[in-house]
Amino acid sequence: MEDSLPPPAPITMSRAATDVHRLPPEPGRPCLRGTELRYLLILILHRERRALTVGELVAAVDRAGFDVLGRPGKTVSDALRWEVDRGRVRKPARGRYAIGTVCHQTRWRMRRRIARRRALGGTSHVPGSRHPRPAPDAAAALSPPAA
Repeated sequence: MEDSLPPPAPITMSRAATDVHRLPPEPGRPCLRGTELRYLLILILHRERRALTVGELVAAVDRAGFDVLGRPGKTVSDALRWEVDRGRVRKPARGRYAIGTVCHQTRWRMRRRIARRRALGGTSHVPGSRHPRPAPDAAAALSPPAA
């Protein structure tokens, strides 16, 4: 009876199962999520002027000096899905994204917001909280000096 059974199929893992989870964010490196992550991704796509894979976008965010919480590939693709619906990003193929239509004023606002986020420095992210809080040293740097 056992001789008539086909050999067992090789065990394969899905892309999600093989996606490498990042270690906790490095101290002092800002973590991006939500609007700020979407803005940075759009600015990267605008600068490159070509379709990029999710992996290339994750590497570009890392080179820009930011961390992405959770599974970076999934977080980036989820963030870009919103922008595809708005027309700011196009999806020419599975896992590839290209710049769509973004007006000059919007790009300027995006650059300002990312620069402001970079000036804040690292975050002390509390898991489960809705918004990461600035690290104590970054908050002190932005507060006015004591009299």
